[in-house]
Amino acid sequence: MTWKILIEKIENGFIVRHPAEVSDDEVKTGFQYDETDEFGELKCMEQMLCFVKGHFGEHYSKHNKKNIIIEIEDTN
Repeated sequence: MTWKILIEKIENGFIVRHPAEVSDDEVKTGFQYDETDEFGELKCMEQMLCFVKGHFGEHYSKHNKKNIIIEIEDTN
């Protein structure tokens, strides 16, 4: 099985395209943000990256010695 994903940047978010699990159809998942939210684009990207991580089977577990963490870091 080939796992693939296509991420398209749109005006106010992202569209993630990937094959359906049980058919040859393509699935589109949209992530959009409110442009009035100062951190909306960052939050949207965080959600999209978490979706991609889960799509490829990476999930957080307290039992793993190492985990992939996607989060917004405030440097102020």
